[in-house]
Amino acid sequence: MAKLPAFQFYTGDWLKDPELSMCSPSTRGIWIDLLCAMHEMDRSGQITGTTEQLARLCRCTAVNFVQALEELKDTNTATVTERNGKVTVINRRMKREERERKSRNERALRYRQKMKRESNAESDGESNAKVTCISSSSSSSSIKENNNIKEKITFSFQSGVFENITSEDILAWSEAYPAVDVQLSIKQAAQWLISNPSKLKKNYRRFLTNWFARTQEKGGNKHAPKSNPNHRPNFSEQDWGQALIPN
Repeated sequence: MAKLPAFQFYTGDWLKDPELSMCSPSTRGIWIDLLCAMHEMDRSGQITGTTEQLARLCRCTAVNFVQALEELKDTNTATVTERNGKVTVINRRMKREERERKSRNERALRYRQKMKRESNAESDGESNAKVTCISSSSSSSSIKENNNIKEKITFSFQSGVFENITSEDILAWSEAYPAVDVQLSIKQAAQWLISNPSKLKKNYRRFLTNWFARTQEKGGNKHAPKSNPNHRPNFSEQDWGQALIPN
């Protein structure tokens, strides 16, 4: 990730911080140099080095730097540790923000990877729906044979209906998914496609089969409430039959 050219500096926080206000002017000057150095290096909120190295980084003498470290530590302005001749100075707020930034980036990366996998699965014609097992082996083999010899099912967005669905298809699906009202489900699937025109399918037969399987798993829709008898659509049931099952 590219380094940001600047970091947020809240003047009110700087001037009102009681711990920092107890430090001497020279210590506050060294402290702001340390914050700038933390940002320029890796924005991790901490910096490590020998006393001489950090003193040169802050453009002060080693004596002044040691005094500043004592004040920063005594006033709890910074977390200061020393080990094996190396001094580590930590700005707690900057370190916390760095952890939160990394966590957000990791979540965003996982989300992009998930969306990419789903996009690839969609383009390959894959589906996450589980297809219900067909108890009758004869019905299963009949469906497979029909898939191989029948015309490819398509969907017309202009007319809003599936094309090349035969009466044999309806019968086979009804036997394979006994709890599903196949005709009603076909209409529902058509409306879903009309409402989602960007989600084109490469294999509409598989799309419908998965639709029936999900409906079967949810208990079916044969007992769904009937439509209002007073409602008068612009088309008849005969029109639907002719659109769905061409001669």
